[in-house]
Amino acid sequence: MKPGWIGRRRVDPAAEAREVVAWELAKSLAAPPDHRRVLSKREGRVRKLHESGRLARAEAEARVLVEARKRVQGAEHFDTLVSRSTLGLVLYDLGRFEEAEAEQRAVVDGMARVRGGMDPQTLLASVSYANTLWALERFEEAEPVLRAAVEGLTRALGAEHPYTLSGLHTLGTVLNDLGRYEEAMAILRTEVEASVRAHGPDHADTLAGRNNLACALRGLGRLTEAEAEARAVVKAAMRTLGRRDPRTLKSREILALILDDLGS
Repeated sequence: MKPGWIGRRRVDPAAEAREVVAWELAKSLAAPPDHRRVLSKREGRVRKLHESGRLARAEAEARVLVEARKRVQGAEHFDTLVSRSTLGLVLYDLGRFEEAEAEQRAVVDGMARVRGGMDPQTLLASVSYANTLWALERFEEAEPVLRAAVEGLTRALGAEHPYTLSGLHTLGTVLNDLGRYEEAMAILRTEVEASVRAHGPDHADTLAGRNNLACALRGLGRLTEAEAEARAVVKAAMRTLGRRDPRTLKSREILALILDDLGS
């Protein structure tokens, strides 16, 4: 989830779901240990559960899947690390940031050993890890991780690749929260321009960057520019995402803050 849009999601964990899912997955893993196809299918199921917001079930399946991969493929196999990365993302969306940070830090370290520090998957894992550091308000730690990741992703995949843009977005957010608005604005303008070229002006990722850009302008006291940017984001978000989408509501909240600063 991008830090410019939605705050922490809170859900009620379903303890019974963990038991049911663990039991079902244990049955499927009773097949011979070289049936990695079963594990791959379960990986896809975990991701679908995560994307649909069924986070308690996603966590339960992810945990059992990680243990199965460790047993079948080894703790430092790339597939095992990918499954741990998915678990970290689920924990993030559950609002359990300390647990997510520990999981994601282990993933980054493991991928660096297996694939190398400059592998795109290692760098993407670093962006996810830094995003969790941001959620924990550990901004000073997040910044160097993001700068290294963005530099590596730009070199490996290009300036307009979604992985690179994701890193730029989080870096701009972190700089905003550090109060370094001039730097944030420069980073965010780069992100928005690249996102427009890659996705178009009304894409959700482009609007997320513009949302953060409005925040940077507000931080610099350039309120008229901030208002114009925020109004444009609200208008586009209402048109493309809908009035009740959380991202639209977030953009309206930012506009309201700017208008309050202007005394409107």
